[in-house]
Amino acid sequence: YAGDVLRLSGGINVAIELPGRYPRATLAEFLAFDPEVILLPSEPYPFSERDLPAFAEVTGRCRLAFCDGMALTWPGPRTVTALTTFRHLLEDAL
Repeated sequence: YAGDVLRLSGGINVAIELPGRYPRATLAEFLAFDPEVILLPSEPYPFSERDLPAFAEVTGRCRLAFCDGMALTWPGPRTVTALTTFRHLLEDAL
């Protein structure tokens, strides 16, 4: 679902290249895909400003964007709003 939300919002889910339904990768492995933006959702882990030091190697390579994890991963009536929200988030991040 999250990959579809990103695609329909104009983004590309680089994790689609990884094996498995819920792929795991290190930050370095994700950076090898040369993303323009890395989304930091509010769930299942609530990313916040305190997590930014862990992303120090991203500086100058791509942008980080905090996002609503429920909008990204919970299908339902909020999907239409999520598509608009993520389109704006991606446009603002680039």
